[in-house]
Amino acid sequence: LRILPGPYTPAQSMEELSLSYGFFLADGKTPHPVETLPLMRAISKRETVRDYELFCRSPVLPEGVWISATASPLPNGGGVAVFRDITERKRLEESLADRNIELSRQTSENRDLIERLRREAQAASRTRSFAPSPAS
Repeated sequence: LRILPGPYTPAQSMEELSLSYGFFLADGKTPHPVETLPLMRAISKRETVRDYELFCRSPVLPEGVWISATASPLPNGGGVAVFRDITERKRLEESLADRNIELSRQTSENRDLIERLRREAQAASRTRSFAPSPAS
């Protein structure tokens, strides 16, 4: 599966890289700030970045994919980044979150129903205990 539109060339600035590769924040709409991209952090701050999640939308994949990036500085002053497609995992996480919301809603409804039935049962029990007995 090809995620990115092509190889990075040294002639590209980090801004061009970010725009052409379509890196976005978690909302999928806001362009990712260049200075906090994993490769930029590896190059400029000499920092190793592991499992940094980005949303990527490019002409190659207009629907977008989630990627996990790991980047490390190289001794010559450059850096290297490796990307892994985590789109399926993100879909499963979203599905699980949706299901948890639904389960929470159902649990709340069930609690309300149990409480209502308990009150009705108590009221019925009090009514029966105060009702006169039929004559034998």
